[in-house]
Amino acid sequence: MSKLHKISALSAALMLLTAALWAAPAHIMLGSREILGVWDGKTVWAPTTILTEVDAANINIKSDKATFTTASGKHVEIPLKSVDGKKMLAANDVFNKVGARTAWNKGTSTYTANALLKSVGYDKDVLTVNLTFPAQTKVTYWESGKKIILDFVGVKNDGAADTVHIGEGNIIQARVGQQDESTARVVVDLKDKIPYSLVGESRDSKIKLAMGPNASKIAAAAPKSAPQPANILTETKSTVKAPSVNSFNSKEKEKEEDLKLQTQPFRIYRGFIDPLNPSAFNLVFTCSGEGTAEVEANENRTQVTVKFPKGSVPSDMKNITGSHGFVSGYVVNGDTVTILTNRQVMVSQPIATSASIMIKIGTAEVGGKTVVIDPGHGGKDTGAVGNGLQEKTINLQIAKALAEELEKMGVHAVLTRTRDAEMGLYARPDVAINKNADFFISIHCNSNTSRNSATGVETYYHMNRRDCRELAKMIQNRICSYTGMTDKGARSDKSLYGIGLAVLRRLNTSSIPGVLIECGYINNSSDAAKLQNPDYQQTLARAVADAIKAYTGSVSE
Repeated sequence: MSKLHKISALSAALMLLTAALWAAPAHIMLGSREILGVWDGKTVWAPTTILTEVDAANINIKSDKATFTTASGKHVEIPLKSVDGKKMLAANDVFNKVGARTAWNKGTSTYTANALLKSVGYDKDVLTVNLTFPAQTKVTYWESGKKIILDFVGVKNDGAADTVHIGEGNIIQARVGQQDESTARVVVDLKDKIPYSLVGESRDSKIKLAMGPNASKIAAAAPKSAPQPANILTETKSTVKAPSVNSFNSKEKEKEEDLKLQTQPFRIYRGFIDPLNPSAFNLVFTCSGEGTAEVEANENRTQVTVKFPKGSVPSDMKNITGSHGFVSGYVVNGDTVTILTNRQVMVSQPIATSASIMIKIGTAEVGGKTVVIDPGHGGKDTGAVGNGLQEKTINLQIAKALAEELEKMGVHAVLTRTRDAEMGLYARPDVAINKNADFFISIHCNSNTSRNSATGVETYYHMNRRDCRELAKMIQNRICSYTGMTDKGARSDKSLYGIGLAVLRRLNTSSIPGVLIECGYINNSSDAAKLQNPDYQQTLARAVADAIKAYTGSVSE
């Protein structure tokens, strides 16, 4: 071989090696939805399935390009490239055509794409908001302010008209703005309270809200489309809150202090009890801006104290409105509110929004509670493999054993899958959210690059959520105590990824404590022998069930 050919061959080999070194996972975030892509050092590449996530129609995947129609009706085509053996699209190409604001964070390997709010219109009792692709929509009614608020999470206002004047019946106008960096907001000003209802499927680039006496009829008459993945479904709530509105660009901006984003300190307006079921309720405080609260239960767990370190409770707020079967009384004193109960309770960590603070309080008895158990992976997604085992199979066996142990305690156990089937990352925690579950437990097996080099159990919780951390510690301690497995600790999922694990991150909009358990290393021969042993599976399941039972009686071990 000539010297020139040797140099060319070496150069080609180096190019291939460089490409291989640069190929790395990339997290493509569409609001709260996550798609796994590839970063090659220059470009973020997305799988062709991203087209369904941006509401594309008439999709045609060819050998060298993909053609489709955007939600706005524009026909486009994008070149395809083979990356890691799969046909992929440059993420920038997709979102430039569809319409989005994008950002790349090299430190966390995260590519963020925010949909755009293009326009707002009103016709025949229906308000229509046009987005460039689907996003999570939250609908809230503010009773004291006579306003309906629509928040579009993961959306940027793309210069839609500041104000849409309506002037029909009790509807005055709709105002468009940007609530925060990644949430667009539409506020409908009313003369008086009116019925309202979302029309059709929420997974749509056109969000429609029927308003007025015929709202329910309009919604019922809308054509039903095929069910969409749960991770894209809109959450609609009608709880009484006092939301804030920030950055409205209208020249006729209203000077309503209650609608402006406040800085600390904040002011509490009112507190109320929102019953969920006979064994639980939400304690909700509306406030002038995003605030913080400290929650603590007494030793007997029959008294819950809520303190607002930077908040002020007005002296004339002596009453907590609403009631629940096991609330025997309350005391409002300065910056502290105390709820008295006639039985032991468990308390979640506060969930703060820009206008409210919510704490879930439920009975401490484990019987009657709902636990959603998630056997990780499934179908074509086998998970980790080793020693002749597939993770998806072991996960399902352990999950069924856990369900059996919980049912013995009177717990309602729900599995996200009961057979070998594929399931989306967000569809899994959505089962817990939709069932208003008390706990979410995701079951997995670990693996690493070198066989027999690691062993043990570890339990992950989301970021710094205290309720999840305490649950993870209890589960981790009991598993290692019951089974004798190596204790690798209870850890924040932030130690794995800067944005955490998707199945746990999804729960962050709820008060449901959730953890992910790595039950052993499937590529370690000793761990694998235990993982497939029914006795080990049952012992591990009993440890988790006992930990959940213990957690309901104490917030810390």
